[in-house]
Amino acid sequence: MIRFFLLFLFSFSLNCLAIEAHKAEYILSLYESTQSSGIFGIEGKSIYTLKEECSGWDSEEDLMVNFQLQDNVESKLISKWATFETFSGKSYQFDLTEKINDQNTNNFFGFANISKNIQDNIAVYISDKEYQIILDEKIEFPIMQLKNIITAAKQNKKVYNSNIFLGSELQDTYNVVSAIIGPLTPKKNSDFNSILIQDYYWPVYLAYYKPKLEFDRPEYTVSAKLQENGVILEYIIDYGDFSIISSLKKISSVNKNTC
Repeated sequence: MIRFFLLFLFSFSLNCLAIEAHKAEYILSLYESTQSSGIFGIEGKSIYTLKEECSGWDSEEDLMVNFQLQDNVESKLISKWATFETFSGKSYQFDLTEKINDQNTNNFFGFANISKNIQDNIAVYISDKEYQIILDEKIEFPIMQLKNIITAAKQNKKVYNSNIFLGSELQDTYNVVSAIIGPLTPKKNSDFNSILIQDYYWPVYLAYYKPKLEFDRPEYTVSAKLQENGVILEYIIDYGDFSIISSLKKISSVNKNTC
């Protein structure tokens, strides 16, 4: 589940309703934990790259996390998560490789398509065999969801609800997401000398639920500092028993590919 929140790192530029290609490195550490979680420390980083292609957006995220557990036991997670989403937001591809303590735990890829006819919305996973999932609700993919959240923020809306398909769990369907958008907030001192870093951000709180369980506790939540250009300055993902804080360390622009 650690990799779920990293999909939120897609960036979006409202000046021309287009994505901002970039490369960002985030440092991960333990924010809070309960005794029952068995987690006493977290160290890690995420390197995320988003590139503009001729018909959509390629993203790649490399995640490395060490968990410090009881009795000085450590657990190491390494994953590579790659996606492609068309500019229209109608087609989506995904590819995951994951290891825990040097043992392969997940290795699959797939695709999903959505249309006006909800009954035609499907997702296909390919691993040891092929799995097909019907997406029988109105679905958004990650970039389209972030685009709509920022649009809502620009319109001074406080809430945005959606159904998002991530594809990050084998045979998963989608999450119901409730986003609460705070007021535009001035950023304090910045250590970054980059045109991608702005003076203001929105505090955004997102709760992720399994379908038809919206009145239960969310599976996890994300609290993020979201700039107008889509760059995330900091975010906290809370799984209930423990939470992880991720802070931006480096960021740079990525040149557009010529079509």
